[in-house]
Order: sequence, then C-alpha cells, then structure tokens
Amino acid sequence: MNRTTNICLDTIPRASSLRRAGVLLLFSLLLSGPWAASAEMTADEMTADQLVAKHREARGGDGWDSIRALTLRGNFIAFSKMHPFIQHRTAEGMFYFDHWLEDKKVVMGFDGESPWWVNEWFGTWATRVTGLDRSVFMQDLDFPNVFFHLTDDFELEYKGEGEVDGMDAHVLTLTRPDGWEETWYFDPKTFLELGRESTGSDFGSPADQRTIFDDFREVEGVMIPFYVESQWYTRNRVMEVQEVEVNGTIDADLFRMPDPTGMGELQTLAGAWKVKMESRQQPNGPFEEAEVEAQVTPRLRGAMLEISYTSPDSRQVISQLSYDRFADAYRLVSIDDTTTYMDVQEGTLADEKLMLSNSETNTQFETFGFTIKERTTFSGISADGFNVEVENSMDGGESWFVSNKMAFSRP
Repeated sequence: MNRTTNICLDTIPRASSLRRAGVLLLFSLLLSGPWAASAEMTADEMTADQLVAKHREARGGDGWDSIRALTLRGNFIAFSKMHPFIQHRTAEGMFYFDHWLEDKKVVMGFDGESPWWVNEWFGTWATRVTGLDRSVFMQDLDFPNVFFHLTDDFELEYKGEGEVDGMDAHVLTLTRPDGWEETWYFDPKTFLELGRESTGSDFGSPADQRTIFDDFREVEGVMIPFYVESQWYTRNRVMEVQEVEVNGTIDADLFRMPDPTGMGELQTLAGAWKVKMESRQQPNGPFEEAEVEAQVTPRLRGAMLEISYTSPDSRQVISQLSYDRFADAYRLVSIDDTTTYMDVQEGTLADEKLMLSNSETNTQFETFGFTIKERTTFSGISADGFNVEVENSMDGGESWFVSNKMAFSRP
C-alpha cells in the first residue's frame, strides 16, 4: 500500500485554545470509530496496564502491523522561523529527519545501530549523537511510539488524574531500561496522548521539556498527530504535518550515517587487491615487473584509508590516505620499514583523478646526492580496480619521469 494524504494547515501556529476546540470537535465526530476507546474510566478503576492497552487501541492497535513505513512532510517552526521538513520512519526503527533550526539545516538519522546528525550549528559534517542529545534523540525512535514496544525492563506507574495545557488527563510515569524517566498525559475520553514531560537538550544542556501532541487524524485506519510542539525555557519548536505517505519507497541510504567529508568516493578502494607493479630507478631505465598483494583498510569510519603491501624488494610499506576539510586537501602519508622516512603528499580530487605531490610539504627525500620530489596519481577508481602512477623529479620539479605503475584488481 502506498498512499499520500494531503491536508493543508495554517502556516502560523494556532493558539492552544483554538487547537483544543478543533480537536474536541473532531473527537466528538470520531468517538464511534475503532480508535475510540471504551467509555471514560475513573482514576479508581484505572491501572497502568489498562491505560496502555486503551492507548494502543486508540492509536490504531493491530492496524499498525500493516504499516511498515511513514513519510511525513510539512512545516517546522523554530526560533520563530518556518521551513519545510521531511521525516521518514520505519517499523524496524529506522529514522531520518531533515529540518531547519533558524537558518541552520539539521539532518538527523538512525540506521538501527547509532544515531547521527549533520547539525550546521556545530559543523557541516556528520557526527554521532552523544550524551544528553543522544538520550533525547532515542526517546522518539519507537514506531509509532514507546507504548507499542514495552518489555519487562520498562517501569510504569499510574499516577491518577491530572491536567496538561488546561485539559484533564490520566497521568502515567514511564522509566526506560536506561533509567530515562518521562511523564505522559492521556485524554480520559479518547486515550490518545496529550503531552509528555521529560528532560530535553538545549544545545547539550539539560532542560525540562514538555511535548504537546495535537490534531490527531485517521490515516489508513490508525491515528497520527498532525501537530507536535516541544517547549522548554523560551524555546518552542512546532512540527505541523501537511502530508502523510504510508508504505512508500524510502531510499535505505538515507538512514546510514554519511561518509566522512571528502572520502565517500574513495570507499571503493577498501578491500583486498592483486597489484601488478612496474618500477624503475632512472628516467630511461627499463621497468621491472612484479605482482604483490595489497590490503586497503578503512579506519575511523572511513575517514582514513590505510594501504599496506610488501614490495618486490621485501619492504613493508604503509600509506594512509585522508582528507582535510579545513584545508580542502587530500593527504597521502607513506612510510616503509627500510628508509623509515615519512613522505607527505597533498593534492586534490578532480575529474575522477586524485593527484598528490610532496612539492609543497617539504618532505622531499635525498638519495645519491639528489633531492627527489614525488607526485602520485590515482585514476580509474571503481569497485573493481584502480591505477596508481608515481612520478619523480631529480631537478627540483623541472622534469618528471614515471618511476612506478601499479594496477590494482580484485583477486
């Protein structure tokens, strides 16, 4: 099933009283539907398990079993500025949220293992979400919410009747297995969630946070809040849903943490290789041919690629390739166990060629009375193979000759 529900909303957040009036009218029309739980129960009759059961039924119950993915689109308001957003969620817990905070773009994702974000308040590259930000992030990954995924490791306590945003509510405290505590409020008539109190993150600092869930609408037999507002201190963030797509096609790569800046195109270098090598010492000398085996190992999430092999003359060679986003330069750092000398080359990736040189790094080496400059070119980069050509200059860069040619192919 792949359906899109389009509903136009006001472009300016509505006052709470107007939202409540509209929602109460909507609830009065929907009370006969399958999402409308049984008659209102008093605090004396209620238990935590009963409240959770009625809430699950109100949200659509088993109707969620047929929903494997949701895509939400609409407007996101933060720092009094409105921008469009898109959010993807899957029944397996995958998550992707592209939105803006003021004039900074923030993309958040979860691939089932580690939450990450590209948060322009901190930088333009992907990083793992850690600390308090991670705890806040993780509390919203359950599909459709935490009450559909409770286990014996969760603690629930029904606290009786209370109110939130001026509305009567059943109050429930929830403690997650990691000790994270939340207080939830449910409508005593519909048993849909009205609000949640928890610890929020204000750029990494803890702050009491209240989340309001409003404007529930039926989509494919389940209930979805079209208005979610988070409040803490003077902060106020509003997500207004305008379109819901059920079981649409979502690119799985969206959930994966992006490769380190500059290194995405080079990840195909990773793995085991068979290398046909041609080398010579003098400009007019003949090439000597040999075959060796090489290994390219990603390090630090692929931020560095380590190339290792043993040369035909039994030298163990290790090279490390990385990208400096601040200098906009690639670096190739090489050392072997014979010279134990570290050569550093810098360069750029353009037109599918990675070209590097030690001419500007002051790491030229000396041999037989000559100062040798070196430059290296990677070309033909693909998942099946690539070529490396090394050139040397013995006259300060006036002239160059090819000293090594290496053709990498899969064994």
